[in-house]
Amino acid sequence: MLSVPIIPMAAAPQELFPDRCLWARHRGAACTHCVDACPAGALVLADKEIVFDVEQCVGCGVCLVTCPVEAFETTAWSERNLVRAVEPLPHGASVEIVCRQHPAPQLTAEGASTVQVNACLGALSPGLWFELALSHRITVRLEACAECPYAGASRVVEQAVALAAEWQVSCERPVTLSVRKDAVASAPRRPQPVYRAEEIRRSRRELLFSFARSAGPPAQALACLPTAFQTEEDARRAPPHQPAWLRRLAALYARVAARGASQGAPPAREPSPCFAANWPALQVSAACTACGSCARYCPSGALSTGRSGDVFEHRFVPGVCISCGLCALVCQPDAITRGYQTEETPFVERVVATRGVEACCKCGGHSVATADGLCYWCANEPPIRSVLENAQRLFARR
Repeated sequence: MLSVPIIPMAAAPQELFPDRCLWARHRGAACTHCVDACPAGALVLADKEIVFDVEQCVGCGVCLVTCPVEAFETTAWSERNLVRAVEPLPHGASVEIVCRQHPAPQLTAEGASTVQVNACLGALSPGLWFELALSHRITVRLEACAECPYAGASRVVEQAVALAAEWQVSCERPVTLSVRKDAVASAPRRPQPVYRAEEIRRSRRELLFSFARSAGPPAQALACLPTAFQTEEDARRAPPHQPAWLRRLAALYARVAARGASQGAPPAREPSPCFAANWPALQVSAACTACGSCARYCPSGALSTGRSGDVFEHRFVPGVCISCGLCALVCQPDAITRGYQTEETPFVERVVATRGVEACCKCGGHSVATADGLCYWCANEPPIRSVLENAQRLFARR
């Protein structure tokens, strides 16, 4: 039995973005991913906000990945450190990944290299596991998790690794990801060296080129940078946000899926034929009124709407959807149905529904054809007398 020491980790969140947080913006989404995953109890749900207890935080970094809209960020630690540590190792080599808390990272399998990160493995995204496994045989070591006081995070790790393995199969790649929960049957005679991801040093030139490689072409890389000219109105609208790892995955997945199982892929065990990835799916029924609320509330930008002449379209990108359910929740006529299905091109936008529309006779906006010629909002707005009475009651209370 391994005795796990309590060692401070480096992935504590340094900044919280409440305008992204689904609990703060739309509690109807019932998003509690970060609170449920936090192994130290440092996050608590309060009225319209997430309360972060700095004293309780152990720096594991699990909240950085489990939040679907990246409401937590830090500059003190990055999962990209692990990519830079694995890159110099031979293509197809066996690499074992351990966390900062692991008491014996050097006791690895014969012939494998060990890389240790200064965080919990729950801080590593599914996209990162997918990226690493494209060039190396990755073993995620969880044999010490049972004795760790933060053992609850191991569930997050296993889910992320399983999801990355599904993506490998969907791209017709051999599965090169595995989880080990038991100690190696025969340890090497001498302890193996351990590479620490955070000790990798790079020049400014290398930093610039690695950023360009991860973000794609220069125009795409610059598009990822925040704009300095954000108006007050833009800030209130809280534009859609996608985690950085998901943006990288979108570019990487398209290339890998197109290439399929290349001859240069590292050897690995054969994947199960029934093991395939499911992606979010969305259907819009004829009850849709073309009001556009579903797209306005979508926090990731997976769902968008637009009008082309007299046709109103719903456009959807399955790979960007975070399954929050807000689109169906805010749809007043219950026209949206959500589910999951396999997709060959999950990061390609497709039109999922079209509706014929005409101009509203009152506001001039678009609307499906109605008997009174009014759009959904004009047909359901309260009478002016009711609005004035509500305003009077509000001022009276103040």
